[in-house]
Amino acid sequence: MREFVCATCGNVFQSKKADKNRTPKFCSRECAAVSFRKMKVCAHCGREFYDWTRDKYCSHDCKVAALRGVPLSEEHRRKLSEARKASPKCHGAALYNWKGGDETYLERMRGHNQRRRDKTAGIPVDRKYIKLLKAAQRNQCFYCGEYMGNAATLEHLTPVSKGGTNANHNIVLACKSCNSRKHDSTFEEYIIKTGQIYLADKYDYLLARIYAPYMMAK
Repeated sequence: MREFVCATCGNVFQSKKADKNRTPKFCSRECAAVSFRKMKVCAHCGREFYDWTRDKYCSHDCKVAALRGVPLSEEHRRKLSEARKASPKCHGAALYNWKGGDETYLERMRGHNQRRRDKTAGIPVDRKYIKLLKAAQRNQCFYCGEYMGNAATLEHLTPVSKGGTNANHNIVLACKSCNSRKHDSTFEEYIIKTGQIYLADKYDYLLARIYAPYMMAK
């Protein structure tokens, strides 16, 4: 055993690990860790602090304050996304907004779509009129004429995104594919783009057959 002087605290310590290529400098791991610390200046508040990591800030609060409002890089966003996906808090019943998963998805989406339609411009959907419209169209799509079964959707002739409402004169029944194909085009734009000008006469027929008598009877 040989005696050495600690380069950090100055205490004398004994060690048998010395050889011609290695001389012990520290009496403990704590003293070795202290030797790696360097005096730094905080990039946010300017306070001097000791640290042995690559941090530029003296505290977590300074780091948060310095990075507030700074957009994250794409790599940082990707790592955050991967960490969230791997976290057990983002799966199943542990998720903060868990509502039943796939078992209740269809029911939740139906309720969501219904509330969205009812809140359009503050005008609720007239269920009685929709039943009359479905009978007049013989449960066939207004655009392609195919039988819809239970897959009928409300089609706004003037899209909600362009100021359309749930008013009866703005609604027909269409299949999902035709509804998606029309997207955010107005009725006039769509029939001109597709060449289905006869749909204008079909719409006038529905107005005369259902809308006018229904509104007069109310």
